[in-house]
Amino acid sequence: MAEVGVIHSVETADFEEMVDVIKGYTNQNYVKGYWRINIRPFEFDKNRVKSLDHCWKIIENCQVLLRGWGYPTINPSEMISGDDWIQSNAKHSLKGFETWRFYQSGQFIHYFTCVEDFPAYHKVSPPYIGTKLGILTALYRITEVYKFVSRLAQKNVLGAGAIVYIGLRGMEGRRLEDSGKVLAYTSKQDEIKIESNLSAIDLMTSLHEEAIKKTLEIYSKFGFSNSPVVLRTEQIRLLEKRLG
Repeated sequence: MAEVGVIHSVETADFEEMVDVIKGYTNQNYVKGYWRINIRPFEFDKNRVKSLDHCWKIIENCQVLLRGWGYPTINPSEMISGDDWIQSNAKHSLKGFETWRFYQSGQFIHYFTCVEDFPAYHKVSPPYIGTKLGILTALYRITEVYKFVSRLAQKNVLGAGAIVYIGLRGMEGRRLEDSGKVLAYTSKQDEIKIESNLSAIDLMTSLHEEAIKKTLEIYSKFGFSNSPVVLRTEQIRLLEKRLG
């Protein structure tokens, strides 16, 4: 999907409150599923990034722009700084809420809602909310995450290596969707967790293959398998910005 989602200001800039919104605590009949991304260097160094201004420049330079929205979203009206972190919140007309923080230690934490849970994405009514996870949606998002990781490494943010954690919640009972067709493959787990431990040498690669590997791990939680070759073809379309 190449359409750009409109970003609206959100009512609160507090990270914990935004996370609660994303988890669906404030509107349990609407937001059902979400992703949590955590990128963390192996070695903790509180001042790995020397200033908050530099933190903003790193995120701006590392942002991945392959579709109609960036990863992560940088919302000018919701750019906040703390003692040792920066943050941005957003509400998109097509894909819901997101919030992220980037610390001077190099740690990046990102929460965002499942795009499939928002009617504007499908142009359908709310009964479909909380029932699907798109096969290509997962591939595209995970590819963006690992490309972002690769760019952070190129900026010397991750040092000797990093752990990349990807978690999905609200998955129990969801079925995989392919090109608008809901498949029979269903998750029996509410929470799906995958992780990569990437050395400094690993981080020197493009990480595109790691993204495919982790996407297949998520599919397996639904009892579904797919060919890495097929996924690679779709991934190339994304990386070359050829999505229709």
